[in-house]
Amino acid sequence: MAVRQFSAWLWLMGMATMAAAQPLTLKRIAPDAIQVRRYETLQVRVEVVADYDNPFDPTQIRIDGEFLTPSGKRLLVPGFFTQDFERVSPDGTSLRPVGAPYFAVRFTPTELGTYRYRIVVTGQGKRQVTSQWLTLKVSPNPSAKGFVRRSNFGHLRFDDGTPFCPCRLECLLVKQQLERLRTLVFGDEAKRR
Repeated sequence: MAVRQFSAWLWLMGMATMAAAQPLTLKRIAPDAIQVRRYETLQVRVEVVADYDNPFDPTQIRIDGEFLTPSGKRLLVPGFFTQDFERVSPDGTSLRPVGAPYFAVRFTPTELGTYRYRIVVTGQGKRQVTSQWLTLKVSPNPSAKGFVRRSNFGHLRFDDGTPFCPCRLECLLVKQQLERLRTLVFGDEAKRR
């Protein structure tokens, strides 16, 4: 008898929780631009009404940006939960929150032309809400070289093919090569100097 009562209580609690649950709603989408230059970042602020205990747990709430590139590729960009801050001390070590925390999606286009995108919100129980399609126009950016990537030979290069050689790394490599050359030419005597 006690098992039935406990089961009935659990069922009622589950029903009460479901009844109190807020419907998953996409309240507002606020992109910071409708046009950017190539390799510049678009940030879309997303406000949702949803039930979740942990905004960092994608099984409770997940925000994604679905982007269609001018060449027809589909890209899914995960969103994140964030908070804006301002510096309040002269040395910049103390911060104060500004406004309420929110969800955002950041995207950096690599192709020229018009992108289409929408926001997809997935809540508990795989309930999903999608926004209408929006457009992002991408114009040329002559000063941007692109992202740093590994080339075929293991070297680092920008998307435009320009070699990437961080100064500190380059100096370290030159120093190591000079030490090896010195040891080869002068032998162990070079290490004693």
